[in-house]
Amino acid sequence: MKKFILSILAIAAMASCTKTSEDDVDPNVPVEIKFGAGIDMLSRAAITTDGSGHPVSNITSIQILRGTDGANPAFNTISDVTTTADLKTDGTFENIINPQYYKSTTDAANFIAYWPQGLLTSGTVNFTITGEEDIIVAPAIATTYSTTPPTVNFQFAHKLAQLQLKVIAQNESAFSFYGVLESAKINVPSKLDMTIKADGSTELTANATPTNIDLDFGSVTYSTTETSASKNFIILPVAPTTINLKFANITEAKDYDIKDLALLPGKITTLTITVNATGVNFSSTITEWTTGGTDGKTNVGGN
Repeated sequence: MKKFILSILAIAAMASCTKTSEDDVDPNVPVEIKFGAGIDMLSRAAITTDGSGHPVSNITSIQILRGTDGANPAFNTISDVTTTADLKTDGTFENIINPQYYKSTTDAANFIAYWPQGLLTSGTVNFTITGEEDIIVAPAIATTYSTTPPTVNFQFAHKLAQLQLKVIAQNESAFSFYGVLESAKINVPSKLDMTIKADGSTELTANATPTNIDLDFGSVTYSTTETSASKNFIILPVAPTTINLKFANITEAKDYDIKDLALLPGKITTLTITVNATGVNFSSTITEWTTGGTDGKTNVGGN
């Protein structure tokens, strides 16, 4: 009988040693949520990615917001960035400034992320762009408590569109009549508002008080064969309806109407200008900006 009792006690002791229930977690030893933070920097170039959807260069100061834990994150009430992080070329984060921890074993921790830094006030981020800045946003992600928590993997998408030009002359006489394209200007919004909704979804629009800028694609030399693409501008995906063109052999610059031009977030629109005997015609095509990766790490992809 004594041996039987000792056996029962031994089994109970072994069970207590191997038990890993979250109820036994020491609240004084919090579990960190894995992602990093970094230094503020506003990029002046489009973010490009490799075949896996990872950035080809580090992106510093990803802005990370933590909503209310649980089923109702209330991201629309946030006025302060929770932490920041540096996104490395292998799709991981580094440089944690303000580590985040699980506050509950039952309520999920909710996060969204975006880049670059903007003025955040009550769920609205104000950006100012010059045609060279990219804006990427990752939708809300919820992570639940675990003693071995997975890394929070944001899936970023471009919120802006790229626009580039190509120019071609229908024939030599058309080129001789117009001459080199000296400038090509579009007028686009420069102040943008990103509204963050309660669930973490976002909408990017022009500021309610319009502030626009002229973007000049510059001089383009062309011939009867299609030119290489001009510089790219990164703009709000709302297509301009006119473009101002100045040709070397035409005395004054002129506004031309553009019809059926489409801009889509995460895409590149190429506007082809064709000069001919009857005037200037426009056509356009849309191609992919980037392709997101599929390896489960943080990626930057199309919309």
